[in-house]
Amino acid sequence: MKSIFFILIFLGLAGISSAQTSGSIQPDFRKEVFTNKSMENLPYRLLYPKKYNSKKKYPLVLFLHGAGSQGDDNESQLEEVPQMLLDAASSDKYACFVLAPQCPKDDVWAWFPKYPLWLTAKEPSRSTRLTLELLDLLAANLKIDRHRIDVTGLSLGGEGTFDIITRRPKFFAAAVPVCGIADTSRAEEMKNTPIWIFHGDNDHINPVDYSRDIVKVLKKHGGSPIYTEYKGVRHDSWIKAYQEPDLLNWMFSQRLK
Repeated sequence: MKSIFFILIFLGLAGISSAQTSGSIQPDFRKEVFTNKSMENLPYRLLYPKKYNSKKKYPLVLFLHGAGSQGDDNESQLEEVPQMLLDAASSDKYACFVLAPQCPKDDVWAWFPKYPLWLTAKEPSRSTRLTLELLDLLAANLKIDRHRIDVTGLSLGGEGTFDIITRRPKFFAAAVPVCGIADTSRAEEMKNTPIWIFHGDNDHINPVDYSRDIVKVLKKHGGSPIYTEYKGVRHDSWIKAYQEPDLLNWMFSQRLK
């Protein structure tokens, strides 16, 4: 049963509503629904650090799922959360919050209204806008280190990862887009965010040239992206990307200045 409760005591904000966790998928993730002042909803799951200490502040990693997990069940997006992030939340070295919102089937993380031109819309998609509102609320009310909020996503979520850092150029400490598509015309807004980009050179869904192009344009604008391309890999480069031994250390070493 879906229940809606507004936590108005949090600085007068319309906020977080809760439902019982089903326990069928990753029961440690709290099952929530964010509701803003305009009564717009965004389902999401939130994983706390395993050894959570209310006297400490922790990094937060935002995970944006791919197209296969769009919907409103608030569960399927967890099937894509990489084991790497679950291990991080459970560790002493990389203890963090993991936030996994769910994008509905009638929306996307990043709109390209002039397709086949890969130019993003002037305003963020509804789901991305709500995700940013949710992040603001969580950062204001939980023990989150505002200097260490990272974002990563795969495929559709990779596109969202590129897009969301253009909406808040000084908000994310690091971004890890995997086999996504970027609006190269917005490279100026991305260039100062540390980015590690992954793609397979045999990707049949999002061709590898999309990542190659944004890497070139970011460097032209003075950015210093890291780029890893996997030979012979198709549209599942996240399998290798999220097993990279240096990725966690790189992500959690980034900090907003």
